[in-house]
Amino acid sequence: MYTEGSLGCGRTVWRSRGAVAAVIPADGCIDVILRGDDVHLAGPSTTCIPTSPDVGETVGIRFDPGLAAGVLRFNPTEVRDLAAPLRDVVGAARTAEVARILRTLRSFGTAPRADLLTSPVDGWVGVIRRAAATGAGAAQVAGKIGWSTRHLRRRMLATFGYGYGALVRVARMRRALSLLGPGRGSPAGPATTHWLSRAATKEQPEPKPPLTDVAHAAGYADQAHMTRDFRLLVGRTPAQVAGSQA
Repeated sequence: MYTEGSLGCGRTVWRSRGAVAAVIPADGCIDVILRGDDVHLAGPSTTCIPTSPDVGETVGIRFDPGLAAGVLRFNPTEVRDLAAPLRDVVGAARTAEVARILRTLRSFGTAPRADLLTSPVDGWVGVIRRAAATGAGAAQVAGKIGWSTRHLRRRMLATFGYGYGALVRVARMRRALSLLGPGRGSPAGPATTHWLSRAATKEQPEPKPPLTDVAHAAGYADQAHMTRDFRLLVGRTPAQVAGSQA
């Protein structure tokens, strides 16, 4: 069983019990995870990630893209698409503090009042995430902020752990997932079809949109482009995802 809820400040607490091994689509996020007595860090996610079966209850905190590095003070590029003991990344003292928060969440369901896992978010981070969701180009976004594309890349690597193009690819894939079926990927956006709206309200659904239409609505050049990205970011093709929704 898997559940999640917002902790505010761009953080989501999630719990998993009894889950089997699976492949999780990329989301650009960073997680700190308590499995048994061990605390791990799942680095910034730009490819699909295989997971292990649960042993007891697993609890994690997922940070929205661009948040965790400033809070935990580490270089996210060093652990991009990797999992590592948190101690190896941020040191023993910081790990002990994070473990205390995760254990409190696991036992009582609420975070301690003095929660170190919060920090003011730089305004440019929100600008970047909103721009990526629309598929805007790097040069356009950099110009809006008043930076060069080279400076944008440096700041992205230091804060997100990957470049702007990777964030755009993840956002586009999440849009496509939302179009392929309710309950998958990110929340539905303006491109959501009438079929998805009817399905979400339990009405009789219309036939699912063709994959070519999904690719176009999500911002892909064509269906082949979407399929290539899905193999890397989801671990399955769009047809396989659509088939699992039937």
